[in-house]
Amino acid sequence: MTLFDPNRRELLLGGAGMAFLSATSGGCATNRAQGPNIVWVMPDQLRCQSLRCMNPAAPDTSGLDSLLADGAFFRQAVTPDPVCGPARSSLMSSQMPRQHGHIGNGRAFVPNAPTVSELMGEAGYRCGYVGKWHMAKHTEDGFVGTDQRHGFVDYWAANNSEHQYRNASYFFGDEKEARSAGDQFEPLLQNELAMDFAEQDDARPFFMVVSYGPPHPPGHAPGADWTRHVPERFMAEIDPNQISLPVNLNTARARHYGDDAPKQIIEHLHGYYAAILAIQDAILELVAGLDTVTRDTVVMFFSDHGELGGSHGGFRKNQPYEEAVRIPMGIRWPGVISPNQTFDFPTSLLDIAPTTLALAGVEPGAAMVGNDLSSWLIGDAESAVEPTESLIEANLDSDEEWTAVRTASHTFVERVSGEREIYNNLDDPHQMFNLAAKS
Repeated sequence: MTLFDPNRRELLLGGAGMAFLSATSGGCATNRAQGPNIVWVMPDQLRCQSLRCMNPAAPDTSGLDSLLADGAFFRQAVTPDPVCGPARSSLMSSQMPRQHGHIGNGRAFVPNAPTVSELMGEAGYRCGYVGKWHMAKHTEDGFVGTDQRHGFVDYWAANNSEHQYRNASYFFGDEKEARSAGDQFEPLLQNELAMDFAEQDDARPFFMVVSYGPPHPPGHAPGADWTRHVPERFMAEIDPNQISLPVNLNTARARHYGDDAPKQIIEHLHGYYAAILAIQDAILELVAGLDTVTRDTVVMFFSDHGELGGSHGGFRKNQPYEEAVRIPMGIRWPGVISPNQTFDFPTSLLDIAPTTLALAGVEPGAAMVGNDLSSWLIGDAESAVEPTESLIEANLDSDEEWTAVRTASHTFVERVSGEREIYNNLDDPHQMFNLAAKS
């Protein structure tokens, strides 16, 4: 199977893969504003394997597990690109990075078609954004001009990219002077800002994104100083002596970080797990606040990508392995979406925008390639056709470029170098045995 031809610089997928990429929905947004409020709750770099409901060795995430159980949980969700900026642009456009062109951090996302927020605004929703953006060209202060906000015109309290969870700064509205969060844990301030928007006296329903920074490290891993940024009570809840090294730690690759790589991994996971507990607390506070809003509110909970955390001898992400690409993805609408639903077919961050539009009663953009999952939420799930695969790609236009296809059982990877990897994720969930090496 050839996923990528370096001479043609395009995808060469057959069968279901081409159907996945070519799926479109015609029509334009209708001018209605009778749908529910819809809120995207997006912690940064939260991998699926660090939730207790997916991994019994994970920290105590019973709060997030309950949130996922309160609606529909898509357990095989992945990011289309395990890097912040490209993933977020894919989220807004429902396009692969190769299609929307935002292929690396520090660059500006320039949409080639209406974004989900622009379509929601045209349909009569008021649109607000709180938190990390990371889709504008890098600047030292993190200011994002109105021309780079892509439809979030009614409320703005954001910074392009800053991972300071104490003494954080953000820009409010059109102000070009940053405001300071002071010593407050940044997600708690973001909750206040989100509720400020949600509680505005406005008859229109709202579409809001709350984009938290944690558990993304406050700096580059390894060596990030978590203790300066994560409240001490959460650091104390995680006992580093009880943290195990990843079973798929590749020591040959880990030597890049020095002989003390195992110690660095434990220190990193200590902070990462504590940050997960802290952001869990903030998310539950936000959802409880949203439940007081009188209009029906849909909460869509997901992350932009995962975190290697020492798996495969690496930190950060941008690799095709499960820890980097698997994300939690759940949709909650009390009284409408039945609780305790789990789905195990392949899904993607690309599916969030078309599903959001469907729940709002708005036609998806013709350029969107993600799947509308609303049939499994409020429609006829029995007659719906389950997706069979998800596409993932990263490091485009570099010698580290790769493309992957993930099915419900396998991951197929082709790197621009020609190297191939195949993993049976059912028999080998830690992806320790490359089946392509045996062929």
